[in-house]
Amino acid sequence: MAIDLDWKEADRLLKQVLQILPREAAQALDGMNAAQVEEIRLRCGQVPSILRRGVEQPLPHCERTPQQELQRTLLAASAQSQYAVQEQLREGFLSVPGGVRIGVCGSAVVQDGRVTGIREISSICIRIPHEIRHPPEQLLPLLSASCLLAGRPGSGKTTLLRSCIRALSAAGSRVGVVDERLELAGAVHGVPHTDVLSGCPKAAGMQMLLRGMNPEWLAVDEITSPADLAGIRQAFGCGVRILATIHAGSAAELREKPLCRAILGAGMFEQVLFLDNNRAFHAERIRYAETDRTEFDPHSLERDGPWPGQDRPAAAGADAGVH
Repeated sequence: MAIDLDWKEADRLLKQVLQILPREAAQALDGMNAAQVEEIRLRCGQVPSILRRGVEQPLPHCERTPQQELQRTLLAASAQSQYAVQEQLREGFLSVPGGVRIGVCGSAVVQDGRVTGIREISSICIRIPHEIRHPPEQLLPLLSASCLLAGRPGSGKTTLLRSCIRALSAAGSRVGVVDERLELAGAVHGVPHTDVLSGCPKAAGMQMLLRGMNPEWLAVDEITSPADLAGIRQAFGCGVRILATIHAGSAAELREKPLCRAILGAGMFEQVLFLDNNRAFHAERIRYAETDRTEFDPHSLERDGPWPGQDRPAAAGADAGVH
């Protein structure tokens, strides 16, 4: 499916990021085409760089970045709140309004086996989201039942999730959004029929929305753990449809990853939207046997239609392929 990139939004976000960068880096980026800037990287003792069209290149006319500039950049991003920085850095990143995520490396502070913060910051990666406006009339026919959005890192899963949320909300569906990493709220706050719970772990957030907001749909970004899957199972058991993203660039990857197999084996999702490296996507439908959805047939995600039955035994709970 074709995409419509919102370059004005990318330009606005880049200008927002310039306000927190070291002066030399901000000057080098000022006036640059925001559509081409995917990431900005600051490393201690190195020249700032950008990722443009998948290639990292140094910014011109910039000196090496001292460590104190990295700390200052984080403080500027958090409105000078050291507490806010440390709270989010437990997860290895800092989120700022608009969906900009700042990844951070340094020396982890560990207590009782858990990361409680990061000190001696050594590098920062600022990801500039490029908003894509997928037409609702193209998305809604694909969203009649629970849907999984799959793609490799950087393929646009979160952006597509935002578009799906907006499309469902505009059509009158009540959508509950668990925005654990603060990347969705900026794009969907104020959208009719949408309730957003920010900064909350996905499993706990889904329970809270189920108990308090009576959603018809639940939307979560990046399923990564059995706890996430348990939360989705509970929501599905309550009759709520699910929108979720997961790291997998193809049907083959879905078949290979144990968590992905468990998700599909639960029988909750009826369709997968696969994103490619150009941020376009195609839909593949999952088919299950009506009698049993407890096991997922690893061969059932095939674009060439139902399995004809000659080369492998039927798996319990599977009815053959995606069409």
